[in-house]
Amino acid sequence: MEQTFFMPLGKRVILQLIDDKEAIGIFGGFVQFGGIPAVYLYNEIDSIQYDTLIPINQVITFKSEKPKQIIL
Repeated sequence: MEQTFFMPLGKRVILQLIDDKEAIGIFGGFVQFGGIPAVYLYNEIDSIQYDTLIPINQVITFKSEKPKQIIL
């Protein structure tokens, strides 16, 4: 079970890239970009959707933001 990867479709993710930058967006899945697998992220700002494709060989870490749970 620890080897299983659940794709956080529709969740906010943070990608650490090879050139020491971060890409933050909502995960839309994996796509082919010119024959290279890529990560598809999107953001909606002022009712305009911005799409981002990042080749998978540029990604160092892939983190999913999880909402904090409040235990009363």
